Amino acid sequence: MTAFIGVVATNNADADGERFSDKALRCIYEQAQGKPVTVAFDGPPIGSIVMSALHEIDNFAIGVQVLAEGEYRGGLYLVPQFSFDPATVTEEDGIEVYHEIKLMGFGLTHDPADRHLTPIVKGRLEV
Repeated sequence: MTAFIGVVATNNADADGERFSDKALRCIYEQAQGKPVTVAFDGPPIGSIVMSALHEIDNFAIGVQVLAEGEYRGGLYLVPQFSFDPATVTEEDGIEVYHEIKLMGFGLTHDPADRHLTPIVKGRLEV
């Protein structure tokens, strides 16, 4: 098993015109432990989230440590997969803001919509 870390969510607007509120980021933080990690949200899990921590990165972001099996490949990002109640989504200046979410897992991708995420790297999460 190899440990990987990276910023997986921020409260900045992404390329799709969406963002997480601070409350939604806290949901990700609180629900992350034990969630599966898949490749592009498809196929069997290749690992799971071991722990998470809230970190201030440019304004407010989450760093997540992942314990994953297999060979490490650079240049990948972890992004959250989630469901939400449309009644908890608001619009602010043309941006859809998610306030309450149910985290389902994380997917590895080469091209995240949130440009403030960091590629995963081998390491340990400092809490």
